[in-house]
Amino acid sequence: MNYKYRVRLAVSRFLKREMLEREMTAKWLAYKMTKICGVTVSQSAIYTWQRGEVMPGPDKILAMAEIFEASTDEILGAYEDVE
Repeated sequence: MNYKYRVRLAVSRFLKREMLEREMTAKWLAYKMTKICGVTVSQSAIYTWQRGEVMPGPDKILAMAEIFEASTDEILGAYEDVE
């Protein structure tokens, strides 16, 4: 499996899982990333990350790590089994 594709899927799975567990909408996550972390993010960008279509940039990954209290390794799927 292509490495970039695998990482996009890992980010997608992480976002879906964490947002569902916290009952967080894309609108609320975009707000938190923009207002609290100072990283400008649109709601539609979050949807593209959830679908695994686009890989968020490093600043977005760091903002997610802060918001979800997770490591960047966890977000990027470093601990998942490689298919």
